Amino acid sequence: MEPLSNYQKCTILYVDDEEKSLKYFTRAFGDKFNILSAANAADGYRLLEEHRDEIALLMTDQRMPGEKGVEFLQRARRLHPEAIRILTTAYSDFDVAIDAVNSAAIYKYVTKPWDIPELEMILKQACEFFTVQREHDLRLAAEFSEPEKPTAADRGAKFGELQTPEQIARYLNVNKFTVYRLVTEKKIPAFKVGNQWRFKQEMIDAWMMAKSNMRKKNPN
Repeated sequence: MEPLSNYQKCTILYVDDEEKSLKYFTRAFGDKFNILSAANAADGYRLLEEHRDEIALLMTDQRMPGEKGVEFLQRARRLHPEAIRILTTAYSDFDVAIDAVNSAAIYKYVTKPWDIPELEMILKQACEFFTVQREHDLRLAAEFSEPEKPTAADRGAKFGELQTPEQIARYLNVNKFTVYRLVTEKKIPAFKVGNQWRFKQEMIDAWMMAKSNMRKKNPN
C-alpha cells in the first residue's frame, strides 16, 4: 500500500467525554492529521453529519456517560459506513472489544494510556486503508455509470436472463447505489462480463426467497 503524501487530508473525528483526552489527542496529532473533536455522542453525530464527505476515521472512547463508544460506532456505521472505526478505553474489557468487532466492525481496539508512536502508525495505516477503499469504490461506481454496451454474452443469452444494475435496482425497488453496496459486500449474487456487472434473474429470485425465509424464521 502506497503511503499518503499528506496525512492532513485525512480527517479524524475523535469523541471522548474527558476534555484532557481531547486536548492530548489534538496536541499529539493535530500537526499530522485534520482533527475534529466532540465531548459527547450528540456532538459527534452533528460533526459527522456536517463533515460526512471529509471524515475518514472515527475514534471514540468506550466509557462515556449516556451512549457508550460501541453504541456510538454502531449508529455512526449506519450514517457513514465507509469511515474506519477505532475504539479506545482505559479498561481491559474484552467483552466490549468482541462486541465492537461484531456489531460495529471496528478496525482497531486501542487501550489507554496510548503509545503515541504506535497510535500514530495505526492512524496512518487506517487513513491509507480508507483512501484505497474509497478509490476502489469510486472505480466501481464509475463502472455502474458507464453506458451499457451489448456484449457477446448479452446477445447469446435468453431475454431476461442477464440483468444490469439499473434493472436489478428496479426489480428490487431500491436505488442502484444500494445494489452497488450489496455487490461490493458480496451480499447479492453477481458476476462480471467484461467490465460490466451482470445478474441472473433466477439467482436473484433464489436470493430473495432465502432472505424471505430467514425473516420468517427470525421475526424479531
